[in-house]
Amino acid sequence: RSPPISSSNFCTARVSAGLTYEGDLTTTYGVKWGPLVEARHDYSKVTELDAADTEGHFTRDLGTVGLNISYPLVKRYEKVTAIVEPVAQFAVSPRKQVSPFQPNEDSLSVEFDETTLFAFNKSPGFDIYEGGSRLNLGFRTRLNFASGLKVEGLIGRTLRDKAETQFLKTVDDNAGNPILDGNGIPYTYDPSGLGRKTSDWIINANFDTQKGLYGYTRLRLDSETSKISQGEYGLSVQRPNTVATVRYIFNDILLTPKVENGKLKVFGDNYRNAQIYGRHFFTANWGVAARLDRDLVKDILATADSNGAGM
Repeated sequence: RSPPISSSNFCTARVSAGLTYEGDLTTTYGVKWGPLVEARHDYSKVTELDAADTEGHFTRDLGTVGLNISYPLVKRYEKVTAIVEPVAQFAVSPRKQVSPFQPNEDSLSVEFDETTLFAFNKSPGFDIYEGGSRLNLGFRTRLNFASGLKVEGLIGRTLRDKAETQFLKTVDDNAGNPILDGNGIPYTYDPSGLGRKTSDWIINANFDTQKGLYGYTRLRLDSETSKISQGEYGLSVQRPNTVATVRYIFNDILLTPKVENGKLKVFGDNYRNAQIYGRHFFTANWGVAARLDRDLVKDILATADSNGAGM
């Protein structure tokens, strides 16, 4: 076959075909469960643009089998209804298939949050396919008050039989070479919080008064250091003609981790951002809107704009 693709200046053509099935069944005791099955076939052709007649072909067959199960429990009181729901998902896939003709273009950034906690393939694209055996666990709670107030919470994480090295990144020196520890093993870190055998914790909470006031928090807690690696807080007020929102977003995982005195430094003030947004309509068709976005690490005004709004 052709030699490995070595240049970053390439073009790819890919065809993927597959099917997915997720069952949704409920037992007489209220346990919700269902099997999940996915099968996919990928074909890729990579052509190196700056080297004549250099191209590679890559095919792979992928699959996942597993089980979703949850047990929602409901308790009604005089002024509130409480719902608690333990949730679990078990999935098994083949280990990653490595080929020099398979560049990673669409899965460079993996987001691990409440939207992907129970996704059996957490890769955002097609180039990476999550493999091995893993158990996604979570616990949901919800309180519905007679006044209309709703309070929700979620905590969860992923457990694996082996680390998913596709989600790990190496720490490189200024020349782009991996930095090795005393045993000759490259230093690695887990920017997504998803690559180790035990993932980071996902913790979410929100409330909605149903009267125009809504607030939320989304956090990711590092499994090794117990530090909050990234998160977001938000509060919104809505009235018939007015909307106001305040958000605080932060990420303490450094863009470029460092090795200092033989110790890996991953955490620091990487990103801290405060945002304020407001909109008010004076009539049914005309109003004003303004947004303020401040970078708290650089202590600069990242974005500030205002404009008229029409409906």
